[in-house]
Amino acid sequence: MIQFSRQSSMISRLVAGSLAGLLVAAIPLLLSGYALFKERMLVQTGQAAQNQSAHVARVVDRLLAEHLKQVTYTAQIQNFEGPLDRQRLHNMIQVMRGNAPGYLWIGVANPEGEVVAALDDLLVGKSVAQRPWFKQGLQGPGVMDVHEAKLLAALLPERDGEIYQFIDFTTPLKNTQGETVGVLGVHLDWRAFLDEVRLAVDTPNELVTLVLSSSGQIRFGNQPGLSALHAKTQWNVLPGFREALAGLDGGWHEISLADGEPQLLAFSGIGGGQATENLHWVAATIMPLRDVQGVVDKATAFALLALLGGSLFTVALVAMMARRLSLQARGLLNLLKNGQLDGARLAMKDLPQEFASYSEDMLQLTEHLTLKNQQLEQALNHADQERDANQSKSRFLATMSHEIRTPLNGVLGFAKLLHMDLPDGEQKTHAQHLVQTAETLTVIVNDILDYSRIETGMVKLSPAPVCLSDWLRASTELSRLLCATKQLDCQVDCSLSAQHWHETDAGRLRQILQNLLSNAIKFTQHGEVRVALDCVRQEGERDWIRLTVRDTGPGMSAEQLSRLFKPYIQVHNDPDNHFGGTGLGLSIVQGLASAMGGSVAVRSTVGAGTVFTVDLPLKRTQAPRRAETGVPKASRPLQILVADDTPLNLRVLQAFLNKAGHQVYTACDGPSALEAAQDKAYDWILLDIDMPRLSGYDVARQLREGDGPNQHTPMAALTGYAFEDDVRRALDAGFDFHFAKPLDFDALLDQLAQAPRRAGNTVE
Repeated sequence: MIQFSRQSSMISRLVAGSLAGLLVAAIPLLLSGYALFKERMLVQTGQAAQNQSAHVARVVDRLLAEHLKQVTYTAQIQNFEGPLDRQRLHNMIQVMRGNAPGYLWIGVANPEGEVVAALDDLLVGKSVAQRPWFKQGLQGPGVMDVHEAKLLAALLPERDGEIYQFIDFTTPLKNTQGETVGVLGVHLDWRAFLDEVRLAVDTPNELVTLVLSSSGQIRFGNQPGLSALHAKTQWNVLPGFREALAGLDGGWHEISLADGEPQLLAFSGIGGGQATENLHWVAATIMPLRDVQGVVDKATAFALLALLGGSLFTVALVAMMARRLSLQARGLLNLLKNGQLDGARLAMKDLPQEFASYSEDMLQLTEHLTLKNQQLEQALNHADQERDANQSKSRFLATMSHEIRTPLNGVLGFAKLLHMDLPDGEQKTHAQHLVQTAETLTVIVNDILDYSRIETGMVKLSPAPVCLSDWLRASTELSRLLCATKQLDCQVDCSLSAQHWHETDAGRLRQILQNLLSNAIKFTQHGEVRVALDCVRQEGERDWIRLTVRDTGPGMSAEQLSRLFKPYIQVHNDPDNHFGGTGLGLSIVQGLASAMGGSVAVRSTVGAGTVFTVDLPLKRTQAPRRAETGVPKASRPLQILVADDTPLNLRVLQAFLNKAGHQVYTACDGPSALEAAQDKAYDWILLDIDMPRLSGYDVARQLREGDGPNQHTPMAALTGYAFEDDVRRALDAGFDFHFAKPLDFDALLDQLAQAPRRAGNTVE
């Protein structure tokens, strides 16, 4: 038995003091343990919330992909061999509705956007060309975000005051040749889709799960009682939302909602598959922190004695482990920073298990960023190459346009002057043919530029009243002469009378006809070329006009027809280039017909000839008041300054303006024009753009910026540069009008006769 003496009592007191000191020292350790345990619980709960949000994201993505797969498979098994069969489409729609009652609308639109078949015939005949699902369907299968289709909802039965919402699935319909002949669209009832999600997602009661749009709007929630609170929360600004939206690991975070209650929040992105990659939805899981706090408090009470007994050992162990972990983490971060991924994988093996998942995420993120950086560099290099190629193409087309249009302006101008001055007779007819030939050459030059515009969807139409019978007779005069030189029979038939007028762009329509006629005459060596113009049907205030060009040429095979409308391609085997041509004519015909709302069809038999048909919807209109013929006369003589460095063009302009009764002053270059405009006031100033020493742009800019007598005088740019950028550049320099060479002299004279001026007009 131990006997205590004064000394032993001192020891006892020392021991007691030491124990007291340990107890005092254990208090910070206890607090630290409490904090560590709470943090661990937060991590586990946050991981559970993150797993739940990822599970919801996978379920929603899977259900969307299954619906799209069903729609895509239905479209793929159709194998249309010709035009869309309405009865076959109706049968397909009924089968789809039977398999999925939630499909409130199923429809098929043709490539122009007109609905040709639909469930219960809803929206049949309507245009859906501007609807997002139709545009996506032309490109490929896809899923569109939730929306309200008010037009469709108005046709459906009311549903207890609830607003109809839909989620769209779309895919192209292709024929056996792989060509898109239509777009299949499905409007799935959003409420039915939510029921599918609820059945597929097993959500614990304590976890609140939401599905959010990219803007933070709530698409779905499993606890309606909290909808008012959730609607007040700006989800898209909370931490982790943007990372999940970008497909990254957003992790979990401690946040406060609109009521100020602290919560645990985890986000996961929806739409990782190809079918749903455009939705940009995010799944969110929320858990109140008070639930975590209750678990922590209970566990802390049981761990209090253990923490007090082993406080000293725990402190030392934690300090040692923390130091070691810090060094390992620092080494790992340095390896990742230096891009040493293999070394980082080896270093990860020495990390504690708790940090393995985070380290793996960091490694994967580093690899992902490295790959994205490489892809971005490749994309930037490719974009630079494409930009350089497009700039070279634009410079070439602009230069070619200017170099050809400038001399062509003189040819066309003098031909028109000759035609006006000659008396009626054979020579006047020859002059008219010369004018038509120059205009045809202008059309060929415009073909190159028009194809560039068609490629970028920038075709401009200028509809005006046209008598198609007169138009057809005038537009085929030169072609009849060409047929006569080749001893071909040329027949022109028109079922429309002189009383039938339609609104259309006569120039673009003539461009279509000339391209088709030139091909027919070019490839026909014997027989005939026949042109016909008929009205095939009426729809409201529009007539469907059919232009037919038939020849007895060599014809084309099916393989040649498949390549017929491809640009720069000539389907006939012509190694010696006997026929010539750019290979753009039919591509331009197809593009112009499409821009005018019509279509082009062709049928051909080898050895028997080819038939082209162009169907266009043209609005009926009344004949305009007959205008005076000859040179437009000005309401008063004008004093006009004309500047051009090409003497031929200067003489043509001076002759036309003098015939119209105007007094013309000329300048041969930019400095001369600027000096003349600074000394005398003029009614109009016409400037060539590409002049030596001082360009037309510079002259116009200096006149507008100065305070001379012509600061506000109407000015027109005369140029062979005819692109939209050229028009904008002229207007920015201070010009009021832009006339492209070869000039339409009647339009120019007509503009001079008008007052007041109208800034920003363009005449080509």
